[in-house]
Parts: sequence; structure tokens; C-alpha cells
Amino acid sequence: MFEKLLTSDLVKSWFFATVRHLVALAVPALIATGVMDQSQSNDLLGAVMFLAALGWSWWQKHNQQTAIAVAKGVK
Repeated sequence: MFEKLLTSDLVKSWFFATVRHLVALAVPALIATGVMDQSQSNDLLGAVMFLAALGWSWWQKHNQQTAIAVAKGVK
């Protein structure tokens, strides 16, 4: 059951929605403090989403089976 949860499209959509919302919260703060211009917000969002997708892909290919085994109590 846990394995199906980790590989489900629902978990992927939750993950990327969380990343999008965190960036959406951070961008106005970065603009207000003068760290970045308003015109750079789309660039930041695109870069963060690219890195999140890259990290998710890497995790699925290299660490997912280990995490599933640990969750099941198999060593």
C-alpha cells in the first residue's frame, strides 16, 4: 500500500503544488526586500520547478525502493 502511495500521481501533484505555493509565497517577499525585480519572478518559478522535477526524478530512480523497504520494515 505504501509503495502505491509513493508512486501515485496524486503524491506527485501534491509535491509540485507545495513547491509552487512555497515559491509563490517567497517571491513577493523577495521583491519587497529588493532581492529581485518583479520581472524576474517567472524566471525564479521556472527554475525552482525545473529543479524540483529533477530532484523528484532522481529520487524515484535511486532512493524510492530503499524508502519503500524501510517503510515495510525490510532491511
